Amino acid sequence: MFRRFTRSIAAVASVATIGLFAIPEVAHAANVDITVSGADGAIARAMVAVLNADGDAIDSVIADSTGKVTIDDTGAASLVVAANGYQTKVVTPVAAGTVTLTVSTKSKLSFSNAYGGQIKPNGLAADGESGVFYATTDAQPSVWRTTDYAGTWAPVPTSADSTEATAAAAGAMPQENANEVFTSAVPGEVAVNTNQSLYFSRTYGNTWTKIDNYNTVTGQNKKHFWVHGGSSGDSSIIFVRTSTGLFAAVVPDSVTDTTPPSFVNVTATLGSFYA
Repeated sequence: MFRRFTRSIAAVASVATIGLFAIPEVAHAANVDITVSGADGAIARAMVAVLNADGDAIDSVIADSTGKVTIDDTGAASLVVAANGYQTKVVTPVAAGTVTLTVSTKSKLSFSNAYGGQIKPNGLAADGESGVFYATTDAQPSVWRTTDYAGTWAPVPTSADSTEATAAAAGAMPQENANEVFTSAVPGEVAVNTNQSLYFSRTYGNTWTKIDNYNTVTGQNKKHFWVHGGSSGDSSIIFVRTSTGLFAAVVPDSVTDTTPPSFVNVTATLGSFYA
């Protein structure tokens, strides 16, 4: 496994502070129209992620006030549709029409001081797709995303609506304050750390997976990096650099890769990268 860690490392970029949570509107224009609805009608601000057959994100959009989105279905194999108060749904194949979400049987999330929430330190990151950004705030929900250059913001699904993510199965973010948010250069890839855990998503934050052994990442001043290496970028690794060492986890980058991710201490193995 450690041979995978010796691939080249790419830097993670950050972006300037922006305002949060304006009125929804659609930014993408393409050739498939979809309406997101529930038992009581259209669902505004639902988040739709478009995936290819390998599970890679290729497009994303937030529904307008009537629940409508327009996406580019080129190479699309499935959709992941999420909205607070509803269970996240995977739709296959991709086709024009209505996607109906089921009301969550869990405790419904209530918003608290969402408008104007203060962004956390290291709480703003740019996605690999133009116009997509993520923010962590001191409000609840804590993790938000936009697909239209901050014109529209929506929270990611939490355990108030769907089953909480584990290392073995994708799910929702837990209901606890998030800290740093960071991305790779690949569209749809975003990760967030809480006090004791780290979660990553390859679906623009619609579904998340926990990385085991984050509690073994010791030291102060943690800084996170998600990098891709190899001749075709096929090695996907999250590094955490702290005051005492360097830790790494191999991130599954395909729906066929079912090995649960886990952090290991690579300070001795990759000493040349830690200084």
